[in-house]
This record gives sequence, C-alpha cells and structure tokens, in this order.
Amino acid sequence: EKSKRDVKQPLLSGYLICGCCGHKLTKGRSTNKNWLCASARYTDERECSHIRLNEAMMEQKLLTAVKIQCDLADIQEQTIVQKQNKVNKKVDSLIWKKKKLGRELDTISDQLMKLLDAYYDGDISKEAFLANKKELNRKESQMKEEIVAVEGQLLEQKKAALETNEEDNMKLIKKHTGIDKLDELVMKELVKKIIVYPNNSVKIVWNFEDMLKSLKPA
Repeated sequence: EKSKRDVKQPLLSGYLICGCCGHKLTKGRSTNKNWLCASARYTDERECSHIRLNEAMMEQKLLTAVKIQCDLADIQEQTIVQKQNKVNKKVDSLIWKKKKLGRELDTISDQLMKLLDAYYDGDISKEAFLANKKELNRKESQMKEEIVAVEGQLLEQKKAALETNEEDNMKLIKKHTGIDKLDELVMKELVKKIIVYPNNSVKIVWNFEDMLKSLKPA
C-alpha cells in the first residue's frame, strides 16, 4: 500500500482560503468535487457553511487567470522597454548637457585667469578688471547652478530607470505563456493564495504584482 507521503495532493491543496474565517478549505476524499470550509462544522456565526467551491470550475478559472497574466506580462514588457528607451535617451541628453556645461565652466575659469594676468601686466584698468571679473563670476555661478540642476534631473531619471526594472517578474510570468494545463510548478511560482467567498467569488493573490494593476501606458 502507498504511504500518505506517496499520495498525490490535489493541485489546489493549501492555496484555498476561506474569506470568512481565514482557514484553509478542505475537500476530504480525492473523489469529492467541492472544497468546503471545515469551520462550518463548529460555528454558525460565520457564513463558512456557504463556502462550496467546485474544484474543476476553480482550476479552469485559475488557468484562465494565469493566461491573462501571461498576456498582460507581454504587453507590460513592451511598455517597460518603451519607458526604458525614453529614460535612456533622457539620461544621454542630460549627460551630454552636463559635459557641455563643464566645458563652459572650464572656459570661464581660463578667462578669469587671463583677465587676472592682463590686469597684473597692466593691459587693463582696475575698473575694467573688476567689471569683467564680476560678469565672469556671474556666468560661473550660473553654470554651477545649471550643473546642479542637471545632476538632480539625472538622479530622477536613474530612479525612474529602477522603477521600470521588472524584468525578473516578466520572465517568471512569461515562461508560462501558452500554458494549457495547471501543474505544481505553475502553482508554486505564480500563486500565493486564493481567497474564496460565500458567493463563490474568488480573489487570486499572486506571487508578483497583479499585471492588471501594474499595467500603465508608456
């Protein structure tokens, strides 16, 4: 005879949770078609007795939900790629702008040194030196402020790039694209739990952010 360890557990075993009391649903014999809440035997205060979930119906509903998540993951991946491309272009543009500002700042520093040399050599008057120095200092301060602003924008873009980095989730979901049957691997990788309510409505809690909630326009 097979030991209890050798008996294959139902695919939904351990995943179905009563939405009334929070306990796991059971179905007793493997031949039973429905999952019930065991708490219904011990209390009449909750609606646990109304929990009666057909196994075949639930597996079909879950399979459909997994297929939808896979389809949405493909759309989301395309959206993420578009976002990443936009971010990358923006980052490249900001890096180029920062380098340009840096070169302009170096030019101003050179002009200040030449101005100082000209003053020491007696080529320009004190008044002209002070006026030109004031103008160059103004430009220098402006360049530095612009560089700080660009650095802030770069930091924001880098944060945006991190927010769009969901490749691991996409790969996890998309590997099941084309699925036509549920198995233990699908359940383990994708499904955290399934909450069942008295009207037989269910809430599937995934091991990842629901694609329906995370899907956003590019």
